[in-house]
Amino acid sequence: FQSSNYYINENGKLVIGEIDSTKLSYEGDITIDAKGPGPTTVAVTNSSTGTANLSVQGDVTVVGGKITLASGETIDAQTADVVTVTSDGNIAMVLGDVSGAKKIYVYDSTGTNDVFSVDSDGNVFADGDLNIMGSFTAAETTLASLSVTGTATITGLLSANGGLAVTGNSTVSGTSTVGTLATGTTNTVVMHDSGLLQTRMIDGKVWDGALVDYLASTSGYLPMYSNSLGTLTNSSIFETGGKVGIGTTNPANLLDIIGGNIGLNENSLIMGDYGAQGILSIQHDDGDIWFRNTNAVIIDKPGSYTGGDPGFYILRDGSPVASMDWDDEGAYGLFINIANAPPVGPRKITLADPTTIGGAYSSVVPPTDGLLVLGNVGIGTTGPIAKFSVGASSEFQVNSTGNIVKINNVDTSFPGTQAA
Repeated sequence: FQSSNYYINENGKLVIGEIDSTKLSYEGDITIDAKGPGPTTVAVTNSSTGTANLSVQGDVTVVGGKITLASGETIDAQTADVVTVTSDGNIAMVLGDVSGAKKIYVYDSTGTNDVFSVDSDGNVFADGDLNIMGSFTAAETTLASLSVTGTATITGLLSANGGLAVTGNSTVSGTSTVGTLATGTTNTVVMHDSGLLQTRMIDGKVWDGALVDYLASTSGYLPMYSNSLGTLTNSSIFETGGKVGIGTTNPANLLDIIGGNIGLNENSLIMGDYGAQGILSIQHDDGDIWFRNTNAVIIDKPGSYTGGDPGFYILRDGSPVASMDWDDEGAYGLFINIANAPPVGPRKITLADPTTIGGAYSSVVPPTDGLLVLGNVGIGTTGPIAKFSVGASSEFQVNSTGNIVKINNVDTSFPGTQAA
């Protein structure tokens, strides 16, 4: 029971050169040892046209080698802790059945926590950080979504052909560019609890939002619309250092207006610490200046020339030329003074037109260059007794009938009888 192709060796083992059988059954381990320096190959072939299959109902262990599936497709485990799948074509994994979607899982070192998975519907799940170094494109026509429970870092380009919806916070550290939309379409840029900011990009301009298209580039100017299309250009208002200039870029005061007249039509301009009626009111604690329709010019309490009495003052080169003020303490009433200091011109008051004195004469027309006085007239006296009195004690007097009643402090009646 032996030949060169099969025999029992000295160790009691059966050596068979070749097995040709439609079925080989054996209970236990089968060891194939080539006993040579070269590699050992176990081949399952079919010399006919049928298929040769190898079915293993258990574990297949490959130690320090690789499994060749076809020309160019291998599973390599030669490197420790590394499994390399090589293919010169595509690697396809078919998932799912009639019962529903299935997944490909990647577990952590515990073997129980899946950190990455892809289901048969194309959904990708990552429990850690997702770093995409290139482009990520999600087509809106396919059933595909990306769900990230951790942090997603994209250093390349994120392209969404459909829409990009963010339910939480979105932080952009670089530049976010939104392309030009069609006429009438709305692009929501920012939305929060207090409202939303919407812009429409039409014909290269931004409409209906807080963002504006400002073509002018000079800083400091207040922009203005230059046409009905919403184009912004520089206006004539300029600000620098907290000062505003109209018609000038170098204002010296809080407001400088240069290059034209300032018109007020039926409105009041009020400046100062408190309000008042008037076309122009300049008010301060130390004095008021009112230019009004009904009251001409009023300068109130300047406090520089008459101790703070309200009045009207004319200055030349900073020095008073004339003044008319009212003693608000009640000592002298209305006071008219010419050329206080230094003297400028003749110290006199000229009335160019006839004048009346006295309330009852307010409607009386005096003669040409005439003077009408309702009360007594005194020259050299502060207490005229008669209609016309001259001297400190009214030594010369003329009564209301035209008679001279005192001459040189002597009573008389001229042209009547002289006193004894």
